Amino acid sequence: MPKQAQLIRCKAIYTIRDTIVSDLSTPPNLRALTTASGMSESKMQRLFRQIFGNSIYNYYQLLRIKEAAYLIR
Repeated sequence: MPKQAQLIRCKAIYTIRDTIVSDLSTPPNLRALTTASGMSESKMQRLFRQIFGNSIYNYYQLLRIKEAAYLIR
């Protein structure tokens, strides 16, 4: 795979992460994220897991838990 294509996909995954982080009150909509990223759902999920070590939904849940713990303190 050409380096430029890898870079574009990597940027798309970071954009997906930024979208999730921007509004933790709404669970991620995989269909919308797939459309925005221009990738299939399976490819998007696989790349997200490779970069961040978690599925999109688990990453979202972990962020919500961290936010809740911060608010409790």
